[in-house]
Amino acid sequence: MSVSFDFKQLTERERYKLMIGTIIPRPIALVTTVDENGRVNAAPFSFFNCLSADPPILAIGVENNADMSFKDTGHNIRMTEVFTVNIVSFAIAEAMHVCGALCLRAIPDAKPLRSSAGIAPGIAPSFCFTFSAPARMVGYGSLRQRSALPMTIEDDLSRIAEQEKVLSFDAFDLTTAWQLGKLLQELATERGLGIAIDVTLHSMPVFYAALPGVTPDNVNWVRRKRNMVLRYFRSSYASGLKLQKDGKTVEDNGLSGADYAPHGGSFPINVKGSGCIGAVTVSGLPQRDDHNLAVEALALMLAKDLDTLRLAPSL
Repeated sequence: MSVSFDFKQLTERERYKLMIGTIIPRPIALVTTVDENGRVNAAPFSFFNCLSADPPILAIGVENNADMSFKDTGHNIRMTEVFTVNIVSFAIAEAMHVCGALCLRAIPDAKPLRSSAGIAPGIAPSFCFTFSAPARMVGYGSLRQRSALPMTIEDDLSRIAEQEKVLSFDAFDLTTAWQLGKLLQELATERGLGIAIDVTLHSMPVFYAALPGVTPDNVNWVRRKRNMVLRYFRSSYASGLKLQKDGKTVEDNGLSGADYAPHGGSFPINVKGSGCIGAVTVSGLPQRDDHNLAVEALALMLAKDLDTLRLAPSL
């Protein structure tokens, strides 16, 4: 005997109950993430499983809120591209149910029980997997076609090093700085992007624009990401990827997270024969997209082939 159901005739709750009751056995993922301000979030997901071992892929169904805004987990993954999957056991079953309650985004007294490489904390006692960009999600939010498999951190670091080598000016003055900032503003306006744009030389700020959608937080993100470039003379994204690869944080290098953000979006302004003379910074998108937008503007100004330089976009 076979039974069939017309999903169009079922309510959302009925579809949910049918799927979780028939597609078994199925583990539950307790996903921990960290937002842009370092606050930890933990949430359970019953739509979860592994899809492949080579490349290693886990699938998590992260739904939106009723108003289609991102839930905390989805928001945090898009912004930081880091998450940890804790496999739920009986030992943490009760805690998992508590984490499923609807709460305000900010929980000031949330404390991780164990740190996984200093990034998205795991929860003890559980077996956990930590994923960080660019060894990251293959699909998120909606299905999208990808031309290639995600690159590894080593691949991205190599590509960014090539970007920093190729995207170098013969000369750079205040007029060039204004043109670069204006180009970014035009690109963002055409695409409806709510971003902050900053061009700063070592000696002084030259260009700043805040497009609709920017918040005071973006101003601080610009400052902290720019500080990474002016400290290490490399893109803030490369610095962040290197820290992730090594399992370290900026604090391990004696820096304050309040002043240095190892997240994508700030890129060195290099001049041939002089090196890094400043930074161009974008804030407001997921960090990989911030980085890509800055690289796109530089490639357009320098008439370089963007297709050979750009990183795969975030999902």
